[in-house]
Amino acid sequence: MNKSCVVVALLVMAAPGYGQTSPAPAGAATTKIPDDLNLLVGKKVLVGRMPLCVPKTYSVNLTYAGKPATVVSYAKDPMLARTNVNRMPSSMRPMMDDALRGGSLTFRFDDGTVLDTCGNMVFSQLAPNIDLIQGDATAQPTAPNAPTTPAAPPPRAGAAATPL
Repeated sequence: MNKSCVVVALLVMAAPGYGQTSPAPAGAATTKIPDDLNLLVGKKVLVGRMPLCVPKTYSVNLTYAGKPATVVSYAKDPMLARTNVNRMPSSMRPMMDDALRGGSLTFRFDDGTVLDTCGNMVFSQLAPNIDLIQGDATAQPTAPNAPTTPAAPPPRAGAAATPL
């Protein structure tokens, strides 16, 4: 009986809390975070309901949920960096891509408190819990094959401009 209560309590804590998001501070509009978490370093974000810890510890602090913070650092999981996703079964690739896009974030809150994500998290766990505060836009990488319009050639020397 006692063990089953503990298991149920752990499952309830791990379940996503729909409808429990904290509102943005007054006057702060938010946008979703970019796919590359490294672009968040130095940006103001709104941290949602997620466990945060004092760096290098696992003492969870839930009092900063819904408060704005600055992203101090981002670190990928070094063990996953050596993973060759192409050699994995196709059913595992989306899950590993999600884990490779994730990592550990460190935040500095307005009162000077520094907290991190208590370890590495996959991108699908981080994305719904962090919103970028507008006015602190990230530079989105451009597509490598984006079509560009060529500039008009310069007029030739000595050529007279023709009216339309």
